[in-house]
Amino acid sequence: MVAKVIFLGLVLLATTGYFVAHCEDLETTSDLIADGPRKLLKKRKVHAGSHIQKRAQPNTYDRSGGFNQEEATLLLEQHNKYREIQNASNMLIMEWNSDLQKSAQNYADKCNSKHSPDSDRKQIGGFRKVGENIKLANYKISVTQIVDKWYSEIQYYRYDRNTTRCMTGRTCGHYKQVVWHNSYALGCGIKLCDRVQHAGDKFKNSYVAVCHYGPSGNQRFALPYRKGKPCSLCDKKITPFCIRKMCSSGSKVKQVNVTGSGSGSGSGSPSGSGPSTPQLRIIIIMLTSLATLKVLSKAAF
Repeated sequence: MVAKVIFLGLVLLATTGYFVAHCEDLETTSDLIADGPRKLLKKRKVHAGSHIQKRAQPNTYDRSGGFNQEEATLLLEQHNKYREIQNASNMLIMEWNSDLQKSAQNYADKCNSKHSPDSDRKQIGGFRKVGENIKLANYKISVTQIVDKWYSEIQYYRYDRNTTRCMTGRTCGHYKQVVWHNSYALGCGIKLCDRVQHAGDKFKNSYVAVCHYGPSGNQRFALPYRKGKPCSLCDKKITPFCIRKMCSSGSKVKQVNVTGSGSGSGSGSPSGSGPSTPQLRIIIIMLTSLATLKVLSKAAF
């Protein structure tokens, strides 16, 4: 009897080890369903030849529904990454704003390639006026690509010439809004549109991504920021801290809090407040194995 218990124990332990080692490869039925931008940041190990490989790569999405918390965190980080490297003396660190998120999503839902009227972007979230960047894509654009496209307009702006204008015949307003020194609030939305207004047939079944900024940047006759020692021109009463070369009101970067349809139930949070599905599987398998061994041991002795 003892020999049987030992044998069964070894089998259980070997089985547990196998599932632990391959747990990241397991997929549930719900995991295989394209559920909007929810799967944006999830990276999975896939066996060669699996049909799962045909899905969009991580950091892309299959259909619309607004940005969830993971995606919003990535959008915010991409903005702050570019703001940080400007070596500005008065750059404010950017934070997520739920009011701006709602207004951006509302406009994205209209599937319009043109900017919203200035009158529609006043008195939102306590800001007298908010700025706006729009990106159209007739392909599965990633969150980082959205911000990268706007920032790429830096090539058409010459800060060293102390000018507020873009190069002749070029656009750089999206770049300037991304790095505008006092635009510290950000909120974004996205919509998959059957047809985009004022965009022609090229943008059928295309994405419209919209970001709103508070307060608005691109002020006339003003530079987007002032070069100099990072945080040297911070208002010490309002932003006494210097984080990643940017002025901040707190000693830590605030976490993103997304509201609305894009939040996605069960999508998790960047802070990792609970165990993931693979972690739960491991725990359940191990506990089951231990409980079974305990029962068998009692039966043998």
